[in-house]
Amino acid sequence: PRLRFLCVGNYTARTLLSSFQVPVQGPQAHLRIPPKRKRSSAGGSTAASASSESMPSLRVCVVGGGARELAIARAVKRSPRCGGLVCISPAKNPAIAEICDAYLVGDANSPDAVSAFCADNKADLAFIGPEAPLAAGVVDALEAAGVGAVGPTAALTKVESSKEYCRGVMKERGVPGIPKYRAFRGTEGLKDYVEGELGGE
Repeated sequence: PRLRFLCVGNYTARTLLSSFQVPVQGPQAHLRIPPKRKRSSAGGSTAASASSESMPSLRVCVVGGGARELAIARAVKRSPRCGGLVCISPAKNPAIAEICDAYLVGDANSPDAVSAFCADNKADLAFIGPEAPLAAGVVDALEAAGVGAVGPTAALTKVESSKEYCRGVMKERGVPGIPKYRAFRGTEGLKDYVEGELGGE
């Protein structure tokens, strides 16, 4: 199957393309892949294509324990590039656990907890399934620790995690079809807005 990744980290895109050989569609600008370098025999540095060098196996961490994460875990496990599979999630999924080398029931929304788990298990790459860890900044923490992460940073996740922010961006860009909306921090003025501008009762 062809996958579409719009917002992924620097290391992630190269890992997917060269190690898992996943065909990716989408704007290349979002991938932000710096050219990989290798030392030449003369001691210099030259760009190296994935096809011209051996591709080592990777230890992979799946963050989350739902059906989506089970599908991800099974796909990763089938890859010849998978050198190990671990998982951290708020509750145990037996189907994921039975194919993992290590499984931690912990706070998958905590950037520190996920980073520590990946470090303890020497994970090279993490797949973050749920939205909450993305919004919490798990990808940011993993990239800072040198671990590849499939998923957008907290700033980019905001377009999905905050409906107010999303609608604001759409309005600012002139996207058609946006329903009337207003953000409230409490109930004050809510009744007037619904009955007035929205014509409700």
